[in-house]
Amino acid sequence: MATVTKRKWWKIQWFSDEDTHEERKFLMKLDIVLVPYLLLSYWVKNLDQHNLNNAYVAGMKEELGFYGNELIQLQTIYIVGAVLGQIPFLFLFTYLPMYWVLPGMDVFWGIFTLLQFRANSYAEMMAYRFFVGWFEAPGIGGTKSVVVGASGYFIVPGTIAQPNPWVLNGKDLEIARRRLERVGHAVQGNLKLHHIKEIFLSKHFYIVLFVDILFWNGSTNSGAFLLWLKSLNRYDSAKVNQFGTLPSALGILYTLFANFSSDLLWGPAWGITLASGWNAVAMLILVIWDVPEAAKWFSFCSTSWSYALSSVLHGWVNNILRDSPGTRSFTLVFMNIMAQSSTAWTGILTYPTVEAPRYLKGFSFSLSCAIALIIGTHILNIYMKQKAKLKLNDLLEEQRSQHTHDHTEASSQTNKQAEVYTQARGEDGI
Repeated sequence: MATVTKRKWWKIQWFSDEDTHEERKFLMKLDIVLVPYLLLSYWVKNLDQHNLNNAYVAGMKEELGFYGNELIQLQTIYIVGAVLGQIPFLFLFTYLPMYWVLPGMDVFWGIFTLLQFRANSYAEMMAYRFFVGWFEAPGIGGTKSVVVGASGYFIVPGTIAQPNPWVLNGKDLEIARRRLERVGHAVQGNLKLHHIKEIFLSKHFYIVLFVDILFWNGSTNSGAFLLWLKSLNRYDSAKVNQFGTLPSALGILYTLFANFSSDLLWGPAWGITLASGWNAVAMLILVIWDVPEAAKWFSFCSTSWSYALSSVLHGWVNNILRDSPGTRSFTLVFMNIMAQSSTAWTGILTYPTVEAPRYLKGFSFSLSCAIALIIGTHILNIYMKQKAKLKLNDLLEEQRSQHTHDHTEASSQTNKQAEVYTQARGEDGI
């Protein structure tokens, strides 16, 4: 069962105390290969996920006559594509090499992202947005992702069961396998039907699903900040889009703080509490709305706390499910499908474009989800601690039973030896 190793908050270290010299060299190799690639991919992805909103405030609304709820509908069809695109991966993640799947999806996402520039109608744009979402399902990035995605064939390491030979050699695989097995992390296993039954019968699955749904719905609409800036009638389109990058830029810092503080200070439950609590404050200010303009700037720039907790939450869930790769892959994809699909209809209901820039229903809904997320997180944390305690007690009881059994067998063996010895002495006439 997943546990969080506690250590002094000032003891910042890159490696674990238990890591050998070989393991540290291996981890450094992965860091050097992956970190620059992931940073570039995240930057590209962020640019492309916001390009629709940027285009909308830069003239697309007027050029294509989008004066109703077309923006939220285009955002929704993207979500529909992303959700449907994930369904095959419920079963395929443990069967297909990830160093082929992820870069391949990334390349096609980039192609369809580029095709959006030629859209001349609402219907054509809807089609492109659907396929952008479809190829986003397990992928990473967009516009420049044709290049970034292709480079992934030589950078994404894959898994121990299906490694990328360009990145991992036999020695690397042995080190990785030994290190994971040492901490009780299963390294092999495909999804089977009995895994699905076990998943749906487990209580923590439903708590995790509930928490993830709240996470996906706890953030404001991605175009809300830009639409508010445009409503001020103070900045041209270029300036609006420049200011629109602020939440994402700050989000990088928020994400780093949320992750490091979770690891070093208080664990995932309180890391999520911090991020979601800050986001709730931002949502509360936007619900009130009649506040100084500076407060609105603070709130919109704080909304990226809502996704800063993503790595903490999903890393925690990944650790909770580390006993089975098949169970882990199915659960992570299924919960993401259910949670993300919920935003397709909640967005339409709570963030209709015609109500911009003050989304009273939307901000109120996001506020309630942010608060409920904190509550749900601590329910999950308490449940997992209780489950870990029960598992430990079972293990101790098993060890005691084994010790008693061994002691009984030893005593029985001693008695048999004494009996044989006595019989031998009697036969010898002693």
